[in-house]
Amino acid sequence: MLPRLARRTVVRACALLALSAAPLAAAAGPAAAAPLPGTALLATLDPVPASVDVIALVGTNRRLYTGLVGQGSLVDLGGELHGTPLLVAGEQASYVVGLGKGDVPYVRSFQRAWRRLAPAGITCQGPSAAVSGATLTVSCRGSNGHLWSGSTQLAGDALPYVATWTDRGGSVPYGTVAGVDAAGVVSYEVVGTDHASYRKTGSKSFTRVAGAPLCFGPLSQDDISGGGRACAAQDGALQVSSNDPADADGIATVRGRVVGRPGVARDVDGSSRYYVVGTDARLYVADQPAGGTLRAFRSVPSRASLFGLSAASLGASSDTAQALGQLAG
Repeated sequence: MLPRLARRTVVRACALLALSAAPLAAAAGPAAAAPLPGTALLATLDPVPASVDVIALVGTNRRLYTGLVGQGSLVDLGGELHGTPLLVAGEQASYVVGLGKGDVPYVRSFQRAWRRLAPAGITCQGPSAAVSGATLTVSCRGSNGHLWSGSTQLAGDALPYVATWTDRGGSVPYGTVAGVDAAGVVSYEVVGTDHASYRKTGSKSFTRVAGAPLCFGPLSQDDISGGGRACAAQDGALQVSSNDPADADGIATVRGRVVGRPGVARDVDGSSRYYVVGTDARLYVADQPAGGTLRAFRSVPSRASLFGLSAASLGASSDTAQALGQLAG
């Protein structure tokens, strides 16, 4: 998740990556990957226009790729990942959390290579993160199926390490979502075994989220303070809850077949792009203007992906967007 307060940090971090992209771009790129088995139910339309959205995904060779949508090839950041990656924005640097073999969590920045995020014995599925000031909180589905979380202080561009984790209970089949309210309080959302969404804040018990759709896959990794939650319906279609949390019936649906976690890029004005991986392992997006109707999927030029993805809007100026385009240069 990329909290709204930290999005400008993403711009700074990605700009640094653009300046240091030569060593990354010089690495030998993998051969074009074949689509995954399965019937593609998402219609392939014209590519979306170039934007200032950044995405992170795992290629079919299990390496991490990240870059700007519509700005050419993605940058290969290596690794051997076994789950959906997670973009995290801090005050001084931005990071990507990835899952190695056995669901072991790792973290890297755009300048620093992979290292373990947690002590031996800690496993992590469906990771999420929230940043409040210099405090990073990471949450996951633990090996016992419960919500687990831990916090650490961010320091400069050093990679974070979460030494202590707490079992917060619940039953979490699809992973977690975390967010911070205006007062700096961390809350968590999970999809329960009944496919409903539940929220937990502090030591309080889980409570059902009113107006949220029934989810048959993980919730989008996004700000949880309001509406706009996205997940797969029982038939695989993308469904998005109303931007008005009081509107219990405001759920929009886009036909298709979503694989894994959707990625959401949301602008300050409320306009959103919902990125998904289809059964053909390709990337698609459904746009929703601020206060407008959710549009049908359109294909996005990208490499094939094994899982869902993480996405964010940079909210950058055209000059910054042009500099970030050098990532794929």
